[in-house]
Amino acid sequence: MNITDQQIDYISINLTVNGVTSTELKEDIIDHICSAIEADNSQDFETLYKKVIAEFGGYGKMKQIQKEAKYTIRAKKMLKTRKASFVITFSMLALLLIGTLFKIMHWPLANIFCVVSIGALILISLPLFIYQSHLKTTLQIQSK
Repeated sequence: MNITDQQIDYISINLTVNGVTSTELKEDIIDHICSAIEADNSQDFETLYKKVIAEFGGYGKMKQIQKEAKYTIRAKKMLKTRKASFVITFSMLALLLIGTLFKIMHWPLANIFCVVSIGALILISLPLFIYQSHLKTTLQIQSK
């Protein structure tokens, strides 16, 4: 069976009405539904559409997939933030240690190293830590 543009629009509207809001996920689901309908030789679109939706687990399953996809994206974002926070904090602490060593040895640039490292810890690492805590909290809320 060939699918028309009106039928594709019908599937898209149906998915939107039933809670699938992610455009990427919706396009993937539409593609899978169309492929499954086109693979069947029957000519009744409505019956095939209902059969395919039931095979996919219904609209509730699609909403669950969307929720899991959002959760995974947020978890990946949190992991990237953790890595960036670790690298920046470690680098600034190393710079602070070098600045302290320079200060003890009375070498030039000691004050600059110390001020830059403390400033970066306050202006970059602290907001990253707060953002990371926020992401962690929202992930815990979503997983419940």
